Amino acid sequence: MSHHESSLPEPWIERIWSTMRAYYGAAFDRMWACPAGVDPKDHVAQLKAVWGRELRHLQQNPMALRYALEHLPERVPNLGEFKALCLAAPARRPQPHETLPSKPADPARSAALLKRMQAALSSRGGDSRAWARRLQERERRGERLTPAQKAAWRAALPDMECK
Repeated sequence: MSHHESSLPEPWIERIWSTMRAYYGAAFDRMWACPAGVDPKDHVAQLKAVWGRELRHLQQNPMALRYALEHLPERVPNLGEFKALCLAAPARRPQPHETLPSKPADPARSAALLKRMQAALSSRGGDSRAWARRLQERERRGERLTPAQKAAWRAALPDMECK
């Protein structure tokens, strides 16, 4: 089988086929039986080469291949069915080690942002719980609050109670 970019790596195809052979047993071998007069090794090599080319787009998403192997149907899938099973894999989020590292923060920009935030807080009297006090006052006046609003102001002002 080819090792160039237009094909899955040979070890990947070997793993797919060995997993399916172990799962389906003789049914797998019967599905891919060698026609009379054809060398069995050549036949299998050609089949695997086709699988490698047809699944090449999954080289960037090996989790889709894993998903397909973990969710094999009751009967042996043909190449199209296996490919569809791979494409049915749920989308996954990149893991932290797979994402690009972020640029370090610019200290001058961070300091300017912090200064603006402190100024905004000071202009409100420096009360970071003003929102909770407003909700508390609305409830005291008899206004109906949602359960989430009640829980939020009570969590922010645990030493207060509604009277």
